Amino acid sequence: MAIAVTTMPTRCLSFQVIFTGAETYDEEDEPNVHGGAMWARMPITALVGDTPLDEWPEPMPVWAAQPWDCSSRDHAVYVLDRATPCPWMAKIDGEMYPAKYMFTVDYTNNEIADDPAQHKQSHVMELLDAGPYTGNIVALPNNRVRVTHPAWFETGEGAPDFRPSQHIHYSKSDLDYTLDVNQVFDNLYAEKDDDKPMTMTQRKAEEAKKRAIAAQMRSESKARRGRTASTTAVGGAKNKEESRQQRLKRERAANMAMVKKDNPMPKRPSATSLANAATPKPTRPAKPQKEPTTAPRPPKVDATAKPMAKKPPRPLRGTVTGKGGRNVGEGRDKRANVTREQLKDSGMTLRQYLNFMDKEGKRPPKKAMGGGMMKSKMKAKGMKAGGKMKTKGYKVGGPLKKAPEGNTGLKKLPKEVRNKMGFAAKGGMMKTKGYSKGGAAGGKKQKVRGAGIARKGVRPAKMR
Repeated sequence: MAIAVTTMPTRCLSFQVIFTGAETYDEEDEPNVHGGAMWARMPITALVGDTPLDEWPEPMPVWAAQPWDCSSRDHAVYVLDRATPCPWMAKIDGEMYPAKYMFTVDYTNNEIADDPAQHKQSHVMELLDAGPYTGNIVALPNNRVRVTHPAWFETGEGAPDFRPSQHIHYSKSDLDYTLDVNQVFDNLYAEKDDDKPMTMTQRKAEEAKKRAIAAQMRSESKARRGRTASTTAVGGAKNKEESRQQRLKRERAANMAMVKKDNPMPKRPSATSLANAATPKPTRPAKPQKEPTTAPRPPKVDATAKPMAKKPPRPLRGTVTGKGGRNVGEGRDKRANVTREQLKDSGMTLRQYLNFMDKEGKRPPKKAMGGGMMKSKMKAKGMKAGGKMKTKGYKVGGPLKKAPEGNTGLKKLPKEVRNKMGFAAKGGMMKTKGYSKGGAAGGKKQKVRGAGIARKGVRPAKMR
């Protein structure tokens, strides 16, 4: 059985269902496995009425069971009690079938549901005598159902001659009412006061009454003076049809004037203009030209003007052949006479290729093709027959010699002179600057400015 309904936009109605297991009531040996089980969002096409049938009804397509999908998630469910007792007539696929009304689903709070021109209701019914569809549940809008009630009215046939309202009705749509405070608050607590200003509605009614009295007085005045009384005066009109025809005639004249103003017709030529066009005036003969009495002056000749020299023809563009001179063509058509293949074979750029031709007077040779590098004709600077230059300060034969013992004068000579003589200082090899006898100079630790004590093997950082 269905216990609740869900509405989702662009979908058909779906129901919350509880299974009872009633199919096992007549069978004692068959277990009841479905009793109490639930199913959410069961589509309307899967439901059938609670009417005993010999066979299950044929499933209906969704478009036949519910032609219009749900238009909002917000809805109201109610029962039309006055229309419940008697069967309804439901139009399914072009045919009218009797149906049992159950309830109505009304949608709101949506752009489509709140539009008077698009609003739809879903009347949920069970088809009674619909052939193979008998027993199915359908949801149809107002324009596909008819309510029957023989005790109240006779059911009609055909299409009704009315259409649903396309307007939104609300009290604040009347601007006169909204701006009139006295009328808005005209309730039981409002005191009646003659000096109190009238409401907008009362003022309009009073003005209409005054106009009617004035028209009646004018009509009676004309009658007393022997004139025909006005047939359009309020209270004395006799020929309303004539008044209506006159009003329509005035409206037609105003419309025609507007059309002529927007699309003016061309003016018709007058009779005089047509006559003049038919017989044009004879033209006056031209005066004979007199021969000139004096000879015409020859044109002035500018003695300073020089004849324009013709430009020489533009030379043709030369053809690049890669043979002969450096360039081909002349002027702005001058081009280098070097082909793409020549650049590729030489391994040079166009600028390098032309510089080589300007310097050597011939085209560069093809680059060497092979697995090794080209050997230089000259040895590396400072190299001799595969050997190195000797270290500065050494002679052929080995390191500097120790100074002989007892020769104090040799030690006093300048370093450059002593080294050229082949002797080292103080009887041995030169020590590292600042050190003597394996320690720091003077036996004191040398300090580096801003970097702490200098230790052996540590390079002091340079302060910036």
